[in-house]
Amino acid sequence: SGRAIDVNVAALTRSKRVHVEVRAPGERTLDGEDIGTLRLGAIETEAQRCLDCGCVAVNASDLAAALLAVDARVRTTTRTLPAEDFFAAGVMSSTVLAPGELVTEILLPEPPPGTVSGYQKFRIRGSIDFPIVGVATSLTFDDGKIAAAKVALGAVAPKPLRVRDVEKFLVGRTPDEETADVAGILAVKNAQPLAGNEFKLQIVKALLKKAILAAARR
Repeated sequence: SGRAIDVNVAALTRSKRVHVEVRAPGERTLDGEDIGTLRLGAIETEAQRCLDCGCVAVNASDLAAALLAVDARVRTTTRTLPAEDFFAAGVMSSTVLAPGELVTEILLPEPPPGTVSGYQKFRIRGSIDFPIVGVATSLTFDDGKIAAAKVALGAVAPKPLRVRDVEKFLVGRTPDEETADVAGILAVKNAQPLAGNEFKLQIVKALLKKAILAAARR
């Protein structure tokens, strides 16, 4: 299901933050509400804590996973590249855009006849909310079977992921309950969940199953 992602082991444990002093309400004034700043030693401690923790943020873009599933290409002011290569997990960026480089076009190839594309999203609030898990699919059907498949996951890693093991498995199969269940298992077999987000594995399996069966009905 794509390349393994290295996780900083320091991100798997909690560390104490620096205590910030707060004045009692009766002691606050217009020019002295709280303590102005941390002492130098406390600042250095907090900065080191931040550097050591490791970032485990996910790419929460709905569009990113969808672009991967439809084999989109991104054209910038200097180059054109596949959407899968456009998104990245940099220190200060989520794309490979260089300073001053801008996106000018999104190129979408015409899908083959019999193709059904869709996006399934699990979130807490309305549709505008960030996804907890997103599953984008593009399935091409021929005589009741899946002739080609593209599947991408969002909000489960620092960048959207194509799950090629699932894509290979789906080709040539009937999109029934059994096929959808096995596809879900394959989608998470190489996952490396953290202590607080293992529940996402079940959501991935449920959404992928829903996506496959919904595409078959269409």
